[in-house]
Amino acid sequence: MPPPSEPLEAFVEVARSYCGLIEQVETLSRDTVLDRLAVLLPRLLELAVQLPSDEPSTDVDAGEVSYGAWRERFVAVNHTLGDLGDYWTSMDVGGDQEPEVVNLPLADDLADIWRDLRGGLSLVDVPETVVDAVWEWRFNFEIHWGAHAVEALRAVHAARTHSPRD
Repeated sequence: MPPPSEPLEAFVEVARSYCGLIEQVETLSRDTVLDRLAVLLPRLLELAVQLPSDEPSTDVDAGEVSYGAWRERFVAVNHTLGDLGDYWTSMDVGGDQEPEVVNLPLADDLADIWRDLRGGLSLVDVPETVVDAVWEWRFNFEIHWGAHAVEALRAVHAARTHSPRD
């Protein structure tokens, strides 16, 4: 197996920082959380597109994060963000029909990203499953958490620039 690449090492570091933030969100101020998200989300997006696109080496699945664990993070993030927790958007970016505008909870985006990153972190510390972790992150980035990160970044930027600071 080839040695870890610099983008992979950087991605793991940022993924751990993001997961740590979400796991301690209830101990931090809203402004601290927003400021850290404003740095971590674009870095995750940047590094995710640089991850190697190797196929998984085994049939090992990333560690499943239970619905209960996800829900606990969702509630904690939602509580910390308070009235900044919802935003308006349209996830439909193509096609001929006018998209429907919807109101979404930022906590859902942040908890979903956490779940997808946390699962890969359970594999990355075992040399035999690093490639599997990378595949999981890249695959889930393309089909799921990448869109959540883009929407969350827009909502975080709006919250930081359009609301009073603590």
